[in-house]
Amino acid sequence: MICLVGEKIKKLRKEKGLTLQDLATSVGLGKSYIWEIENGRIKNPSFEKILIIAKALDVDVEYLVNDQELKVGQDFNKNVLFRKMAELSQYDQDKIIKIIDAWTKN
Repeated sequence: MICLVGEKIKKLRKEKGLTLQDLATSVGLGKSYIWEIENGRIKNPSFEKILIIAKALDVDVEYLVNDQELKVGQDFNKNVLFRKMAELSQYDQDKIIKIIDAWTKN
């Protein structure tokens, strides 16, 4: 089933408990613009706008623009975890790896 960008944005926004206004404010766009994307009135938003919306929803742009059905599950959570890890300093990454190693040994 093809799932449009707007449908994915709407589903993710609701899952995160965000209102249209919350998302619009966090990305610096108008509430009506977000509504238009979610409801298919804007079929091809610019890459820049999709990029900032994806970042606010904590997903990859590719995840929003591909034609696959939206599935939030284990793979999604792993991608979020890996992306957040990559944003940390090497020192912090090493600490987290040590914690995981200690945790998995028990």
